[in-house]
Amino acid sequence: MNSFSFQNPEMLSLLLVVLFLIYWHWRVKQQDKSAKFIFPAIEVATAGGNSHAPHSLLFLLRLLSYCLLIVALARPVQVKQQREVLPEKQVAIVLAVDVSKSMLAEDLKPNRLQALKSIASEFIDSRPKDLIGLTVYSGESYTQCPLTHDHALVKSLLSDASAEWLKDGTAIGMGLASAVNRLKRSSAEGKVIVLMTDGENNAGAIDPMKAAEFAKKYNISVYTIGIGTEGTAPFPVQDIHGKKKYYNVPVSIDEVLLKKIAQITKGSYFRAKNNQDLKTIYRKIDAKETPKPQMRSFLSFEELYIPFAFTALGLLLTELTLKYSLLRSFT
Repeated sequence: MNSFSFQNPEMLSLLLVVLFLIYWHWRVKQQDKSAKFIFPAIEVATAGGNSHAPHSLLFLLRLLSYCLLIVALARPVQVKQQREVLPEKQVAIVLAVDVSKSMLAEDLKPNRLQALKSIASEFIDSRPKDLIGLTVYSGESYTQCPLTHDHALVKSLLSDASAEWLKDGTAIGMGLASAVNRLKRSSAEGKVIVLMTDGENNAGAIDPMKAAEFAKKYNISVYTIGIGTEGTAPFPVQDIHGKKKYYNVPVSIDEVLLKKIAQITKGSYFRAKNNQDLKTIYRKIDAKETPKPQMRSFLSFEELYIPFAFTALGLLLTELTLKYSLLRSFT
């Protein structure tokens, strides 16, 4: 939407001076037929000829130059309403992955941990502009990968994640605290933790709710995912002959705790009972953390006084040139 306005509209009142000049010349014409500057309409009506046409032309040029100069002093501007798409906010995401032995249960295929790695890798691919980091935990936790734009590196380290050098157990508080430490100094506008576990907090020196308060302090949203079916899940065990056998072990996820962590940090809790559930959960998180394009409206002002000023100057110069050259004999 475009519009036209004046920055100094009070200057337009000077046009009254132009009207006064017209009236004054008209009065002079009435009193003295030999006046140098004659109003054109009166010239035709009273003189009945073109003997004073040069004077009329000079007077007209001067009047036009005055009018244009006054318009220039009023600073005409063209006002344009414009819109621009603001840059997308950058999001920093840390995946906090439970790698405890129970994650080898095969209620998700081929097992919980491998299903998580595969689907989380797809999630990483869907966030090409974000900083992504990785922490792993079982009975203790550590940072597998700091925040980075090198998503190939994150995926590679996620693929290698295991509890080989960690104590067994499920230290949810430690895993969450490690992820918060990765994010607390980030300058990203959005800070997110996706915490995945299949059990209850039974290890570690940090209480999960304390870690959640820590996340809240730094405006970090935590999405918690409980991984595992209802009831029992098949868990592989090798016998003394090296053959794989399965035992049905109880699935015990502390959903109350995971819901509280999500609630206090303005995140969400999800339950993944199979591979498709986990894929759907990651799509939901992706949608929640993908902001809609933001538009900014603003007004731009284009100054238009220069053409008026130069035209006024040109008319004045034309008047002076004609007055002291071609029309000199008439003045």
